[in-house]
Amino acid sequence: MKRRIAAAAALSWLLLCGVANRKGIASDQTGVTFDNQIVRLLQKHCQICHHDGDIAPFSLVSYEDASRFGEAAQTAVEKKEMPPWKAGAGCGQFDGDRRLSSEEIQQLADWVSAGKPEGDPHDLPPPLVFTENWPLGQPDVVLEPDADFQVNIGDDLYRYFSLPTDLRGDRFLSAIDVRPGARSIVHHAILYVDPNGKSKKFEERDPKAGFESTGGADFLTEGAVGWWIPGDPHGFEPDGTGWLLPNGARIVLKIHYHVHHGNGGSDRSQVGLYFARTPVRKQLRVLPVANTDFVIPPGESHYKLNASAVIPPGQNVHALGIAAQMQLLGREMQVQAAGTDGATRCLIDLKEWDPHWQGLYRFKDPIPLSSGARLSLSAFYDNSEGNSENPNFPPQPMHYGERTTDETCMAFVKYTLDAESRTLSTPEISGIDVDSSGQLIVSGKGFLDGADIEVNQQRVADTRNHKKKAAKRLLSSAAWTTLISAGHQVSITVLNPDGVRSTAVSFSR
Repeated sequence: MKRRIAAAAALSWLLLCGVANRKGIASDQTGVTFDNQIVRLLQKHCQICHHDGDIAPFSLVSYEDASRFGEAAQTAVEKKEMPPWKAGAGCGQFDGDRRLSSEEIQQLADWVSAGKPEGDPHDLPPPLVFTENWPLGQPDVVLEPDADFQVNIGDDLYRYFSLPTDLRGDRFLSAIDVRPGARSIVHHAILYVDPNGKSKKFEERDPKAGFESTGGADFLTEGAVGWWIPGDPHGFEPDGTGWLLPNGARIVLKIHYHVHHGNGGSDRSQVGLYFARTPVRKQLRVLPVANTDFVIPPGESHYKLNASAVIPPGQNVHALGIAAQMQLLGREMQVQAAGTDGATRCLIDLKEWDPHWQGLYRFKDPIPLSSGARLSLSAFYDNSEGNSENPNFPPQPMHYGERTTDETCMAFVKYTLDAESRTLSTPEISGIDVDSSGQLIVSGKGFLDGADIEVNQQRVADTRNHKKKAAKRLLSSAAWTTLISAGHQVSITVLNPDGVRSTAVSFSR
């Protein structure tokens, strides 16, 4: 019964998720209408999740929709339950703050108290158009599981999918994104790099698509490289930085499935990889702050766990973001950084933790952390019967694990090394030809394993390095013909995996 009550409450909280408008919306104390002000507020804050076919249990696109749920929306935003933003004030300055301003909250209250007037349809802005397209454009590579995974009504679970990359060489990525196959059941996703392919054996043991638990695989505690939650704006990494995907690595996609409404569904979510197209001087890295050896006693309503990690000697860094991980018993988490000079800085303070809204909090300005600085994590858990999210009744001792019904205590800090300035490649094209078999041949030097031919800066998908002259010759058997029309001049470049592009050379077919 408690779980059903919690689920009903969760539905009411899903009223205003989306991208907050940082400039706010001026409040009009008189004459606030749906057609003029409220629909614009909903477009900027809510409709990205609250439209037909997405994760939210109802739409907030039309006047009829908004009027029906107006009072509940007002309550949710006034209690700061929606939009979902768990980082407490006074600790860390973050981009993408989802919270509504006081002026925006007042505007919604004015509309409700006035009887939720519809207004003049001539005031309506153009409707938002929601598509299934990739927000960042078509990825260079799309990965997906071999089969669909069925999620049924009442399910609340995590599922892992081990995805081979087959990229021909090491590669730097400027973005990693997720496109859910069934948006109504994919609540959030986390991405890990499995450099040695260990996840493959877990996948092979499970008869269904993906696998349930890894039993403590090291790639899950070494750090995540991507986070996806509904309504969170996803962008490219800062110029000069990128995630290193080693040759032969696999991407592990961890999805939280939660049936908020409807009857569940079948999902085959995709992962999009975007290759670096500007030189990568600094590799993006993750420092885990984790406790994986603990027992949370039953009956404890405010049980504290700690974890710590130290910035290695000689490695001054800049932190770019931070992500926390707890499960159903988690209630609060704070992460602080203490320098060797004794100064302490609060990185994040998560209040009223909700495992359904996990994500990366991006610092507005990179935070310098000196060599030897200690990152300290403190977290509190409720393993009592009073916790409606508790998966066990009566409560049981809780240990670390990767299932929804286990518990975790960790944070991941995304950072770059101050001293790192990678030596860049120097690809050069000396000649372009088509051989008797119809292959495009690009000759030159400085081509790295996994380099791509580009036509007008569009990647030729079937590029490969010559077996014996890999650094001097790139080949394309067929894909190039779709990008180069007979009699037309194009620009040919070579893009190396470190984001360095050669000087362009003109070519006519």
